[in-house]
Amino acid sequence: MDQTAIQAIRDLALSAYQQNEIDKLTLALVPSDHKIESLEKYQQFPRAFRGVFSTDVLEQYIAYINANATDQSAVYIDQVGMTALGIIDQGDGANPEWGRHKAKLALNKTPGFAALLENNGRWLKQNDLIEFVEDWISNLTFTDPDGEMLTPQLILNTLKKLTVKTVSETNQESQAYTQGLTKLEQLEVKAKGAELPEQFSFAVEPYVGFDTRVFVAKLQGRSDGNQVLLRYRILQLEQETTAIGLEFIDKLKAGITIPGLPIYLGSMQYQA
Repeated sequence: MDQTAIQAIRDLALSAYQQNEIDKLTLALVPSDHKIESLEKYQQFPRAFRGVFSTDVLEQYIAYINANATDQSAVYIDQVGMTALGIIDQGDGANPEWGRHKAKLALNKTPGFAALLENNGRWLKQNDLIEFVEDWISNLTFTDPDGEMLTPQLILNTLKKLTVKTVSETNQESQAYTQGLTKLEQLEVKAKGAELPEQFSFAVEPYVGFDTRVFVAKLQGRSDGNQVLLRYRILQLEQETTAIGLEFIDKLKAGITIPGLPIYLGSMQYQA
């Protein structure tokens, strides 16, 4: 019997299967070259749901988890990265599943919060800080050294007219808005008699749907020899970001209502 006849017999044997028999198979030897292939693509329905849902909207993520998860699913929360991973078909140690159905959440900072963090601790040119104040004037509150509130227009006028006076000192005492230079030179940053504000507050919703938080920052000024440079430092930033992370955890735990669904703090590499 030649190879052509053998091939014909194999093809006839496979064609003898009815559709309901094929549906019972997961793998088969394909006659042409004996490759192992799945027959799932020939079936009416897939054997399992495979997919990854991704969003940056907290409410949508919670809704998806509540609509698809079971007590055999799991959710992992990274409160530092403000992300979450839901493995819908995880199973457990005794009855593991493939983990091919996942839901991912990655929150984006609001534009105001992102701008505040981007400039924190950076020396800015005079015009750069002016533009920052102009862009976010509704979020900002400035105070003078006595704690009195200053009007936005006054702040902008002050920033636009800043000059730097260098004063030699034998003993330098650092002020809130000065920065030491070499040879113990101290800077007096003024605008025709008006001092640079000592600090400001920035009220912002860090992530959509989160509580508004008020960040307090100290303002400093110096010169590079040619121009005025300004920077601010957010006070207690680590404590504030920790509180935001805890709020993230609380929102997820409160929103997810699947009985018996485990929620963990951490990350998971499953079926990697």
